[in-house]
Amino acid sequence: MRGLTGGWNLIPEVDVTRPVMGHDGVAGGTWTPAVTTLPRSESVNTNVRFDGRGIDTRLVAPGTDILVFRGLRGSGTRLAAVLQPSGTPVVAAPGGDPGILEDDIVMITNCEQAAVVRVTDVTVASEEATLQLGIGQIPGLPSGPGEPLYRNAASVLSPTGSIPFTLSFLGRSYGEDTLVTPIESSFYFIAPGLGEDNTGEPPLALWQKIGTAAPVELVQGVEDLQVLYGIDTTLNDRVPNANRYVTAANVTDPSQIVSVRVSITANSVDTVDGDERLRRTFSKTLLVRNSNPEL
Repeated sequence: MRGLTGGWNLIPEVDVTRPVMGHDGVAGGTWTPAVTTLPRSESVNTNVRFDGRGIDTRLVAPGTDILVFRGLRGSGTRLAAVLQPSGTPVVAAPGGDPGILEDDIVMITNCEQAAVVRVTDVTVASEEATLQLGIGQIPGLPSGPGEPLYRNAASVLSPTGSIPFTLSFLGRSYGEDTLVTPIESSFYFIAPGLGEDNTGEPPLALWQKIGTAAPVELVQGVEDLQVLYGIDTTLNDRVPNANRYVTAANVTDPSQIVSVRVSITANSVDTVDGDERLRRTFSKTLLVRNSNPEL
């Protein structure tokens, strides 16, 4: 897989190597594993494409978990013409909408090969779209005057010499059955919301960050998020079945995750009967599709 190069942990907004992961909230406002691999906007912008669009982990409620799902956005758009290894993709754009935007990170993939690249321009004509690619732009290195592609990664990533651009290590073209699909990650966490309760304080809320966008508040009055990961310790039988559920801290092999059990605790936002809030906990178990390419 070729296009963006460098450490995947430094570009978490578009990482496709781990479909699901999480951070287990423990006492003292810390997480296991540590939140250093998250896209963060705190005193310094770290591992984010755009300044100010990361997660401020200083505001995440202590003891609550952070959940991350990664994958492709939608079903993808097919090539409208054969794509050569050094070519420019032309995709179908029914109704003038290819489903791909400028600055999207996309995966070009068929059954044989794949490449991950950044789209720098989208030109639509006659229900087809031409996608210009960010050729030679490496995360952490300048992609424009004074503009790093990913914040705070330049000291970690460096070129390894002249890297000739190619969409295929196999030297093969991509046929019209190839899909071009934006990559995106979804991050879920608990932090103070934007409103106020009847005591004048901001209630805790469930937040979501999608891809390179800034976090947004989803639901006010959600005070806790706890996640357990269903582990399949017998992957060789090729039947995805969770043998046990563990916290993120106890996931030793992310490829064994086949399901996720999510529990959230919601409250009434405003206090009732003095200082108390009404609370209720909801749980749901989700199957993680395509979590392991061998299944």
